Amino acid sequence: MLAARLEDLMKKYKRTSDIKVGVVGYGGAYNMGRVHLQEMQKAGMTPTAVTEIDPARLAAATEDFRGIETYSSLPAMLKKSAVDLVTIINAAQHPRPARASRPEGGAARGLRKADGDQDRGM
Repeated sequence: MLAARLEDLMKKYKRTSDIKVGVVGYGGAYNMGRVHLQEMQKAGMTPTAVTEIDPARLAAATEDFRGIETYSSLPAMLKKSAVDLVTIINAAQHPRPARASRPEGGAARGLRKADGDQDRGM
């Protein structure tokens, strides 16, 4: 399902670099927020926004990605940012993944559980 959504997303853009990406979660345990943004950047996408409740981790994100937008809540990011794709980083110890909604049909969302659950298009 996520692959189909990404195909639809790619139809809207001439270049991969036109896709603005963000992550929810930039914790320091395994640096998965940074890893996900780096991998999306390697694929040609543009890291644009980070949502994280820990101010120290938001500061780390600004050091890792110059000019990245930072938010302390998901609703704020979805309201203010122009992200096209949001990846929710959810710790393995949480039994249920976080969910995001954007009623106006904005950012596509992808979620991969750290413990190896399969990808879920949201």
